[in-house]
Amino acid sequence: MTTGSNARGQKALFPEVKKIAAVLSRESEQEVVIIVVPSHDKRKAPLSSQSEWANAGMTLLADLYQGATAFANLKGIFKTEDGHYLHDEPILLESYANNADIEDVDKLNQLVRFLKKMGKETDQNTVMVIIGTAFFYITDYSGA
Repeated sequence: MTTGSNARGQKALFPEVKKIAAVLSRESEQEVVIIVVPSHDKRKAPLSSQSEWANAGMTLLADLYQGATAFANLKGIFKTEDGHYLHDEPILLESYANNADIEDVDKLNQLVRFLKKMGKETDQNTVMVIIGTAFFYITDYSGA
């Protein structure tokens, strides 16, 4: 299927091409938000609630940013401040969002509340969220 031709005989571009090119050239106002859902607690015990946290996180990301995708079957490692290695098989939840939605303090507060609650209830040393190319560790679970 073709998109037609312009007056010079060149193929016309699909309308989506301009949007994709804008994203690739960083003219876009969107970023990726990633939540890392752990598989083990800080004492290395497996979590029975990982899938429930992943589902809750996907629902939250859909509510905040209109959608989410989960990536499983991953392996990770975290080195604590006291030098212990915590191996994990996290689920990554990924959502693409407009910067205006990411910078909305009410939405950001909901995201942080979820991360604090997950960290507290799954007994984590640290939980992590990635926004664009920046990552943020949350270690204080007060207010969760």
